[in-house]
Amino acid sequence: MDNEKHPQRFIPKISLIGQVLLKKKLISEEQLKDALSEQKENGGLLGDILIQKGFISEDKMCQALASQSDLCYIPLERYKVSKDILKLMSADISDEYCCLPIDKIGDVLTISMADPFNQKAINMIETIIHCKVVSVIGAKTQIEKMIKLYYQI
Repeated sequence: MDNEKHPQRFIPKISLIGQVLLKKKLISEEQLKDALSEQKENGGLLGDILIQKGFISEDKMCQALASQSDLCYIPLERYKVSKDILKLMSADISDEYCCLPIDKIGDVLTISMADPFNQKAINMIETIIHCKVVSVIGAKTQIEKMIKLYYQI
């Protein structure tokens, strides 16, 4: 089928994050093999395993995910969230899905998420807050820190 006539059917090919990290020389092949072995044995997200093992920083991983997926990465320590925006999402929802509302334009709420590809979480949040949600990549530790700071948990 012609993608111009049916653009909704076009699915871009996304490289695996391990391959992106290798290409950018952010990790070695040995580190990738080690992390993949642990993932196979224990499960979990490859990025989290690489970070836990100290093979890559969380910031570099978020940047790589952004380049892999064409999503934005917003370092939250540089971002000030208004109290009005924070009121749109409860601390429980933020904590459960490791996300933080950061901006709202019209009926579109932008949230920073540790896992911005979790469509189930995005759908749940949209249902709860009655807004369309756009997710951006956020560093898990930064989001957790900001949730504690802003919601005073």
